[in-house]
Amino acid sequence: MLEFSQPLRGVPVVITGAGGWLGQAALEMAHNAGAKIYAFGASARPYTLRHGATLPIHALHELARLEARFTALGQALGIPTVLMRVFNLAGPFINKLDSYALACIIRDIMARRPVTLRATHPVWRGYAHVADVLNIALGLLLRGESPPVFDTWGEPIELSALAARAAALLGWAGAEIIRPEWQNGAADKYLGDAVQFSAHAASLGIEPASLDRQILDTADYLGRCFPI
Repeated sequence: MLEFSQPLRGVPVVITGAGGWLGQAALEMAHNAGAKIYAFGASARPYTLRHGATLPIHALHELARLEARFTALGQALGIPTVLMRVFNLAGPFINKLDSYALACIIRDIMARRPVTLRATHPVWRGYAHVADVLNIALGLLLRGESPPVFDTWGEPIELSALAARAAALLGWAGAEIIRPEWQNGAADKYLGDAVQFSAHAASLGIEPASLDRQILDTADYLGRCFPI
């Protein structure tokens, strides 16, 4: 289940970009944890959570007054700040289904059509589960820490291998993978750094989801929300 590892009953939580991938996941997790949510997005609208509850998303321009209060409070009380550079995400609320490699690969497999990769050079990615990213950030905040900026991280894998692994996990081990002939050029590596991400996870008692679990959770979300 997509949930925070810590209870937030009555804790005020401000979520910006509430309509995006991290924003939607944060809304779901904060609501499940009992937080008092202030959500902001590009426009004011109601937002329905997966189990049916509705929350208001306020227009972003309304944020200045509320954020000024939180900023002043944070400065006065020394409230901690966690800054994490997000590299590659997996899991529920994935968006940009025609742009993110993981979504494209999974949807091709679910449709039982050849998996089409366009890169003509090696492309390496390392995925982190969206719930792990949010849980690590929240855990550090609740512990009162303001660590130096750190990266997300996940098991490095080249896209062809990712496609083959996803196909095997989703019951189509013989999937055809179509890719242009490789040309000269440096490998595209977008991986983050394992050291601090892993250390923070371990210190909080969080075991980050394996790549297999990330693939399965992403596929489950896509299958439920965007059936082929």
